[in-house]
Amino acid sequence: MINLVSILNGILKTKILDENSVHITSKSQILTFRQLVDHFNNTNVDTFDQKYIVNQEFCKPENQTCPIFVRIGGESPLSDLALDGEKYSNYYFGKELGALR
Repeated sequence: MINLVSILNGILKTKILDENSVHITSKSQILTFRQLVDHFNNTNVDTFDQKYIVNQEFCKPENQTCPIFVRIGGESPLSDLALDGEKYSNYYFGKELGALR
């Protein structure tokens, strides 16, 4: 059973790092897709490269399908613990269920 208080304490104590100092494991990849700058104005077609990180550590090739866990960072920089911290639910459940995260 997960200790939810420990998870929340880990989240609250995590130091937020700038994106250039985030440690990315060899099992993670930084990828991008074209994202609209403005989703509410049809005449504004400006775009930017939206970054996302994929970690295949627990999704094994022999699996036909893997659950997908998404962690939304919002507008804040990611922390290295948010990506690979064993205290976080996406790590714990990802390992248990063989998820792509």
